[in-house]
Amino acid sequence: MKCHSLIQMILLCFALTLASCTFTTKLGDRLLPDSQYNTLVVKADAAMQDGEWLKAADFYEKAGQLKPENWDLKLKQAKAFQNAGKLALAFNAYQIIIDAKASASDAKDTTLQSAKESQAKLGFKNEKTDPQVEAVKETAAPIPEAKSEEESPQVLAPQQANDSASPLVKESLVSNELIPSPEQVESLVATEDQRILDAVNAWTEAWAAKRLDAYFAHYVEGFTGDMGNAKAWQLSRKHKILRSKQIKIGLSEIKINKLENSVEVAFNQHYESGRYQDAGRKTLAMTNVNGRWLIKKELFN
Repeated sequence: MKCHSLIQMILLCFALTLASCTFTTKLGDRLLPDSQYNTLVVKADAAMQDGEWLKAADFYEKAGQLKPENWDLKLKQAKAFQNAGKLALAFNAYQIIIDAKASASDAKDTTLQSAKESQAKLGFKNEKTDPQVEAVKETAAPIPEAKSEEESPQVLAPQQANDSASPLVKESLVSNELIPSPEQVESLVATEDQRILDAVNAWTEAWAAKRLDAYFAHYVEGFTGDMGNAKAWQLSRKHKILRSKQIKIGLSEIKINKLENSVEVAFNQHYESGRYQDAGRKTLAMTNVNGRWLIKKELFN
């Protein structure tokens, strides 16, 4: 009988303790509804002060998942990436802010203005022009202007060679196109290839770190993958990425195939998450959108 009473007493104490913990938790949630968010922001700001840029960016990302409409957090994350030298990630973070606030009626939106100014300083082209042509115009030496007809001899067409009365057509010798040297062409190709590789590396880093906004920003607008629509694909990827354990992605044997208006980047991909592993050959079809190389098609064999 005494044993039965003792067991009842223990169960009663356990029930009271559990109820007390539940009450405390609910009370804490009511008194400090943003406690988790505030903790993450404090950790992120502290990491920024200590110069731990990537650690800060990760905390800002987690805080941003709790308050996705807080664009000041995204701005801080972009600056953390920029300080860490992750310029492609910084560019994408700034672009997310700019796209989200593109229809903002407030012309004095300081967050939007700061994102635009900071993005412009990264050195990426954001106009609908061929960056190689622009680079050639900046680096190629100008054609010296002829001082006289004697210093700039004219070459006549065959039908004009025997006609001394025919005037010289000076326009035929003037060209607005600057032809780059082989060295300049090689340099331009290497620079563009590096930008493509930077975009691919930034994509894998965002994937492994589960920074979903940055990850989705590497795809063209409306990307559907193997789903029926873009929203379904994003929800599927979000669910799979967030429930995965620590993600590790390794790339090797990367090859870039230049097409007319796009590129194909093929590589061996090794994926690891917890005890799960897979490997295969992946191909990304990428297109240049306002100076950014974005994924428009993804194949994995």
